[in-house]
Amino acid sequence: MQSKGSEVPRNTDVTLIVLELDGRRFALPIHAVNEVLRMVAIKPLPESPEWVAGVINVRGNVLPVIDLRARLGLDRRAYGLDTPIFVVTALGRRMALVPDAAVEVVELPTSALDSPDELIGDDHPIGLLARVEGEVVPVLVLERICDGAQSLTLPRDDLSAA
Repeated sequence: MQSKGSEVPRNTDVTLIVLELDGRRFALPIHAVNEVLRMVAIKPLPESPEWVAGVINVRGNVLPVIDLRARLGLDRRAYGLDTPIFVVTALGRRMALVPDAAVEVVELPTSALDSPDELIGDDHPIGLLARVEGEVVPVLVLERICDGAQSLTLPRDDLSAA
């Protein structure tokens, strides 16, 4: 089944990138992720939402960094050198997402996807539930995760050397 805003095409196999947050597995459609980077220094961004970790410079482009733990209401934790950064494009802007870990890439038939209970509403960050190796893995809706970060004013001056 398809959920509104789930970014998953109908009637095809679906490839998901599975990530970990606080010991739990979540997923994003692989086509939503432009690249996965190693952790780099994140510069704080004053007057931004608490779930925005700051900004990074990726080949001359300043990107807001969304801490997925904080965005989903989990306690933040320090990043390690092995913490990945997912570069995505959502809501007309390139952004970066930080999970605890990238776990695997899986390909599933659409029959392995279900809509979550209608009670969670259209604003919830979970758009689908995927059955991956006997486990139910929530599939995050990128636009809902990134909503609010697309309008941030990012510094342009002192990040060119970062």
